[in-house]
Amino acid sequence: MFAVMMHRRVTLSFLLGVLMVALSTVPFPAQARGGVEIVSVQSQGLGMTQRDAILDGVREAVSMVNGMAIASQTSLAEMTTEVTTDTESAFLMSSAFMEQISTATSGIVDGYDLLSSSEDAATGLVMVDLSVRVARYTASKQLDRLRMALSAMRIDNGVQDLRAAAEFAEDLQDGVIDYLTQTRRFAMIDRQLMAETQAELNYVATADVPTRELARLGNQVGTDYLVVLELRDLVTTVTERKMATTNRIRRKTMLASEVGVRIIDVATSQIKFSGTVDTRGNKDYRSLAREASRAIGRYIQNAIYPVRIIAIDGNVLTLGQGGKTIERGERYSLIRLGERLYDPYTKESLGYKETTVGSVIITTVRAKQSKAEIETFDGADMAALTGYEYVVRPIEPAAGAELEAARERVKKAKDQVKSLKDKFDE
Repeated sequence: MFAVMMHRRVTLSFLLGVLMVALSTVPFPAQARGGVEIVSVQSQGLGMTQRDAILDGVREAVSMVNGMAIASQTSLAEMTTEVTTDTESAFLMSSAFMEQISTATSGIVDGYDLLSSSEDAATGLVMVDLSVRVARYTASKQLDRLRMALSAMRIDNGVQDLRAAAEFAEDLQDGVIDYLTQTRRFAMIDRQLMAETQAELNYVATADVPTRELARLGNQVGTDYLVVLELRDLVTTVTERKMATTNRIRRKTMLASEVGVRIIDVATSQIKFSGTVDTRGNKDYRSLAREASRAIGRYIQNAIYPVRIIAIDGNVLTLGQGGKTIERGERYSLIRLGERLYDPYTKESLGYKETTVGSVIITTVRAKQSKAEIETFDGADMAALTGYEYVVRPIEPAAGAELEAARERVKKAKDQVKSLKDKFDE
């Protein structure tokens, strides 16, 4: 059945999946990196001829490794090679045919071994068992974390200085992404630099890059939660005070921002978390954005993953978080988690009952952990702190009367402007 002429022109038609995007390029520890590797998978193929069966088995192997996208988005690769051989079977096992497959799949398939081949007497169909070597992109282990992305920041129409607000929003968004990334609790998915990422992937698809690198394509991932930030107000107030003794004018500048935070479940569009973060400062908008991004990052993290105690040594606690998300000298409340609470109407979990049993102060900060010294402790057994029943939460300073007064002055100024506009229109 498989005998062929000594000189035969073989045309190979193979559907190659051109996969869409995505590579996480984090040049850090091995567990944080993704890369391309060759894996062997066993597959079966069915066809009218042995060649067709082998191509079907190879296509199945590629789909098993790299997903069904290899069949849904395809380009037709046709190769014509003249080979001198005694039988078609010999040619199908030759390096020339394997090279054709490798070329047709742009290097996704490295080669294969034919394990068995049989023909059904009733249908005449050929079935083969193959061991196929396929290039696979191994995703970063960080993608096992909760995936989160920030949408483009919104600016409320009521904000007066739109230019300053745009610069503030850009700094704020970058700061929140930095903070959430450094918590090492979330897999942060980029939504701001997608054009640059796509340009790099387009380069990977060129002839200058080894074909095996094409396994990097088609790995773009979705996100579990989308963080939406809205700048609702950005306030600058200047107060003047004349010194009675010197008659000099003393000016004091205060900055304040109000940012709405929403966390949306992408799959269902359900709002999982919503709140407002107020921040104030007395330097400039960039400094204010830095403080605000830190406050928002903490706000989000503590709503999902509060900092846990992982070890205790005498009066010193080891916390399972570090980096730039925690600063030396900060004070945290020490909280014991009790029984789980449920909403009496919806029966949904409201989290755990929390009891403040003391306070700690950060003494040492490392990349992935930090040390805190116990200031006060109301519990009876300090050794119990090694369990996962305790967390720490930052002690946030209460909004001062100065901030509230500034808001009131801004509100009055806006009302006066509106009143004058209304009179002018009349």
